[in-house]
Amino acid sequence: MITTLLWVALIISIVITIFRAIRRKRKYGKVGGFKSYLTSISLYAVAVVNLIAAHMESLGIVSWVLTLIFILLGAYFSKFIPVEEKSPFVKDS
Repeated sequence: MITTLLWVALIISIVITIFRAIRRKRKYGKVGGFKSYLTSISLYAVAVVNLIAAHMESLGIVSWVLTLIFILLGAYFSKFIPVEEKSPFVKDS
């Protein structure tokens, strides 16, 4: 019962964060091109791979290798993310 609720909460949170990421990218326009999307895509792929591996109860070498590859790809493509000029979390003093 609790594991089912945790799975549902995890899937709902992944869907919500995907929509928030898309909305944020649209807000700032097409800055950075397609390569700036690849960081988000690869990090979401890590979540999906681990969800599938945990559901199938096969946390083997394949899921570890795919997770490592997607994390390295996300780290590599993070250099293409455009830098915001002003952070919304920092107040001017």
